[in-house]
Amino acid sequence: MLLLFYILLSFIYSLDNSFDNQSQILVKVKDRIITKNDFIKRSEYAIRPSYCKSDNNIHKKIILNSLISEKIMAIDIEDNLLSSDYSNNFIDGFKEQKMREFLLREEVYNLIQIDSLTIQSHYDNSMKEYNIEFISLDNDSLSQSIEELLSEGVDFSNICYNYLNLKTIPRRYINYFDEHDPDIHNAIFSENKYKNQVIGPILSKDKKYIYIKIIDWTDNTLITNEDKYNQWDSVKRKIYENKCIKGYDLYVLNVMNGIGLEFLKEPFWKLVDQTFNQLSQEKNNEFNYERVSAEFNLLIESDIDPDEDLLVFNNKLYTISDIQLLINQHPLVFRKENIGIQDYGLQLKYAIADLLRDQRLNAIAYNREYDINPSILKEVQIFKDAILSNFHLKTYLNGKNISLDNFNSNYLNIIDNNLNDYIESLISKYSSDIFINLNLLDEIQLTRIDLYTYRKGVPYPFIVPNFPVLTSKYKIDYGIDVNIP
Repeated sequence: MLLLFYILLSFIYSLDNSFDNQSQILVKVKDRIITKNDFIKRSEYAIRPSYCKSDNNIHKKIILNSLISEKIMAIDIEDNLLSSDYSNNFIDGFKEQKMREFLLREEVYNLIQIDSLTIQSHYDNSMKEYNIEFISLDNDSLSQSIEELLSEGVDFSNICYNYLNLKTIPRRYINYFDEHDPDIHNAIFSENKYKNQVIGPILSKDKKYIYIKIIDWTDNTLITNEDKYNQWDSVKRKIYENKCIKGYDLYVLNVMNGIGLEFLKEPFWKLVDQTFNQLSQEKNNEFNYERVSAEFNLLIESDIDPDEDLLVFNNKLYTISDIQLLINQHPLVFRKENIGIQDYGLQLKYAIADLLRDQRLNAIAYNREYDINPSILKEVQIFKDAILSNFHLKTYLNGKNISLDNFNSNYLNIIDNNLNDYIESLISKYSSDIFINLNLLDEIQLTRIDLYTYRKGVPYPFIVPNFPVLTSKYKIDYGIDVNIP
C-alpha cells in the first residue's frame, strides 16, 4: 500500500481542484449529484476494498454502485432523523475549514502570478544540490554583529569558531525541492551562486536569522525533452507553493493587525501540567499530536475549573470552557508532531493562537456568505452523506444482531449474505430517481495503486470520506441512462 501525503504548513491551500467543476455530472440521485471528479477522488484518495481495487469496467461499476448506495442510504434515513442527530461538530468544523480554503483561494492563491523569467532563473539552479554550512541565530543583536563582521571581511569559519565559539559548523546538503521555507529557498535557488559565498541574514518562518555558506555543489543534467519539461513544470509549482506561503503570511498579518493575545500565566501553566500528563504515555515523556488531536480535551481532569479565565483575545476574556468549545469544532493543530514536556507549553500556545486566527478567518468567510456557497455546500454534503450512510448501516447491522467489529473483520461474507440484497431493495425503491451517465463512466481511467491521502496542518485532514463498503454487485440494471447536461 502506498501512502500519499498532501503536506501543508500552518495554512490551508490545495493545488488540486477541491471545488469541483460540476459540469461533468456522472450520477444524480434526487437532489444529490456525483461528478466525474467525485468518482475519481472517492476511488483513488481512499483505500478501496479488494473486490473493487482494479481499474477494469467491472470494478468501476462496483465503485459506482457503492457511491450510489451511499447516497441512497443517506437519503433513505435522513427524513427519519432530526437535524441534530447528524449535525455535529465535525460537519460544522469541516464546513468552516472549506470556507477558509475558499477565502484564501479567492484572496491569495488565485491572485498569484509567475513570470517566465522567474521560472527560468529558478530552473537554471533547480538541478543543483548544494553542500552548505550554516548558522541559525535567535538574537537580533547577535545577528547584526555577525553581519558587521562579514561586511568587514571576516571569514565565516573564523566567526563560527572564534566569535560564536562553535565546536563544529552545522553542515547539510540541500536540493531544490527539499527546502520548505520560501525565503531560504529563494535566497539559494533564485540566482547563481559561487563557492564560499555567504548568504544572509535570512529571516526564516520560525523567526531565526540564518547565515549560509556555499561550500560546493553537484549539478545534475537532464537529457530528454520530457525530463526538461517535467522539471520546468515542477519548478513552476514549487515557486507557486512558496508564493502561497508568503501570500498567506501577509494576508493573515493584515487580518490580525492590531489584535492582541495574552495568556493568563497561572491558569495557563497549570493547564499545561494537567493536560500534558494525560497526553504523554511515552517512555521518553513526549507525545505525537496526530494521535491525540481529535480527542484533545482541556477539561481532561475533574479539578480543572471550566469557568476559569484562560486568555484575553482581542480585548475579550476567554475561559477554559470557551476555548474547549472552539476545540470541539476545530481540533487543535500543533506545529510540531512530536512534542516533549519542555516544548509543550509553547506549542500549546501556538496551537491555540492558530485556532483563534482561524476564528477570525471564519468571520470574514461568513461575512462573504461562503457558508451558502454551492461548491462548499457540495463538499460538505459528501461528508454528511457518508455520516448518514454509516448511521444507516449501523442501524441495519444492529437489526441483524451484527456488531460493527464483526462487520469490519468479516465484511465480505456480510455483504454477500445480507447487504447486497438490502442495497438492491433500496435501489429498486429509488430507481426512478437515479440518473446515470454511463458514457462518462466509460471514459474514466483509474489507477491500481492504494492511496490514502490527507493534508497536514489542518483540523480535518481528510480529502474524502472512507470508501463506502456496502455492495459488491457490478450490474447496473436500474435507474435511467442519460447524458446529463
